[in-house]
Amino acid sequence: MRIRKANKNDLATIVQLLEMSNLPTEDCAEQIGAFMLAEENKRIVAVGGLEVHGKVGLVRSVVVIPDRRRSGVGRAICAELEGRAAGAGVERLFLLTESAFSYFLGLGFELVRREDTPLEIQATKQFGGICPSTAKVMFRAVKSSSAKEWP
Repeated sequence: MRIRKANKNDLATIVQLLEMSNLPTEDCAEQIGAFMLAEENKRIVAVGGLEVHGKVGLVRSVVVIPDRRRSGVGRAICAELEGRAAGAGVERLFLLTESAFSYFLGLGFELVRREDTPLEIQATKQFGGICPSTAKVMFRAVKSSSAKEWP
């Protein structure tokens, strides 16, 4: 498996993967540089994004294709995102989810009240309206940039 940064040629595949999991796609084109892709035999098997906003980051749109779920691919994407976050000076990661709460709990994320979310995250398009207001907000501290695997 190879993890690489997405480019504009990957946009249609990213949108397809997100739609397959009922995740929003509205700002994918403008955020294309925020996405990382996992490839196996030239097939994209997972995607995840990271928006950096100073000392906080927003993990978004983590999707693994059905036949590769429970294989560690999602954890690998998340570890890559965390490494990039650490390298950019991010101290805390946040995310919004309606369907993957248990998954992210297993990765060390904790629930936080929407009103306690940093203003930088509240100002994102994801928080401000792309994701429904019913989405749970979760956070975790960023481990060192040498972290290669999540718990």
